[in-house]
Amino acid sequence: MHKKFTLAILAAGLLTGSIVSIQSTPSASAKTKITTNKTFKKTSFLINTRKSVYVWNASYTKKLANLKNYPHTNLYSTKRVTIRTSSYYGSYYYVKSANHKIKGYVWHGSLVPGSYIKGGGYRYPTKHVLMSSTPYNKKDWSTSNDIRQTGRVFGVMNATSMKPYLKVPTTSQQKQVINFLKKKNPNVPKMIENRVSRGVRISMMKLYISGQTVELPMIETYPYHYWMDVNSFYPVLQLSKLPNRAKPIRTYSDAKTVTTVFGSRTYDFEDPTAQSTSNMEEGPITKVYGNGYGPNHDLSLVDCRDRLRYVTTKNIISISNNQPTLRDGIWYVAPSYQFVSIGGHEQKLRNLIDTSKSTDYRYVTPNGFTQYKYENNSWNPKFGLSFDFQKNGDVKVTIHQLSGTLNHPKTVGDPQTIATLTGANADAEMMTYLNHSAGWYDQYLQ
Repeated sequence: MHKKFTLAILAAGLLTGSIVSIQSTPSASAKTKITTNKTFKKTSFLINTRKSVYVWNASYTKKLANLKNYPHTNLYSTKRVTIRTSSYYGSYYYVKSANHKIKGYVWHGSLVPGSYIKGGGYRYPTKHVLMSSTPYNKKDWSTSNDIRQTGRVFGVMNATSMKPYLKVPTTSQQKQVINFLKKKNPNVPKMIENRVSRGVRISMMKLYISGQTVELPMIETYPYHYWMDVNSFYPVLQLSKLPNRAKPIRTYSDAKTVTTVFGSRTYDFEDPTAQSTSNMEEGPITKVYGNGYGPNHDLSLVDCRDRLRYVTTKNIISISNNQPTLRDGIWYVAPSYQFVSIGGHEQKLRNLIDTSKSTDYRYVTPNGFTQYKYENNSWNPKFGLSFDFQKNGDVKVTIHQLSGTLNHPKTVGDPQTIATLTGANADAEMMTYLNHSAGWYDQYLQ
């Protein structure tokens, strides 16, 4: 009885062993099943990670290539399949390289629609990225396919005038800007140049014009472990075309001068009518890259507050930051852009005024000025002049009569609108009001 039981166990063991052997070595066709679950128009893909990504053969038994070693290879696919084995199933793309040297199945989660542009960078259409100096990495790129809204373009936009700046740049233009920016360049405004070596890209972003959503090409950089839009595309394209790596034709030190645009308007686009109201009270201007821009050739491309902007050339004003400036019989002081007490800075420079040369003094801001008269051994406020910007692009010139003392000015009567500037030359006309003599404004004072 014991012998029979032992033989039975041995026979059962052999039978079981033969069954296991048969299951562990099936044919490839019996082991792996591939079914197509989606077909689509021929699409280029790139890997979405810096880790290893493998291409598998049809029987899912051999790794044919590691795509980590082919970062510039575009992989084309027309179908997504499901691969099933006895112990696994997953969704894959069947891909081929252009030269067919790489072909096989890649797990869908390791790929993103995209292509490498020789001599430029990486393009990811579903991410709205036209070109990037660095490849997509799902670890630090947004996984959303939603188009983001820009936070860098302000003001009331004119839909008609904006059309040229909404165009998708050509591939050649994109290459030029990417290759210009990805190399460290101290000539470029800091907002754009800051840590640009970590990555720079051109993306389409949302902008609202008259209640309508449009798409605008923007420059993005990666300074703080996230992508940040820093400037609209076309001014940067202009900058990249300048000689000597965009060496400025004029520079200003904010330690020595207060250089700003009188009237305060700066523009993101070469046509000022594209923004009827725009960036206000910006400064300082530290670099002037060139003049003669715009429809009337009266704009300068400048570095204003570390951003790339267009300003009216005639409105650029530079005043000493260390002493009062005497010009046409009037003393001028402007608020410093350095980290100093505004009131303390003004008082320090005002105390340096030589009243034997002039008893008229103007404290200038980007949006106007306040005029004082030296009488009875003290500076007394006379009036303030300011510009009020209208949504239609017009500019109202307003005068506020003042009385009282330097430290305690009082408004006399109601403000008066002494002019309304209209049309394309409205900005250029603002400088006229700074150039008027001190006595010219007496006609508006009681």
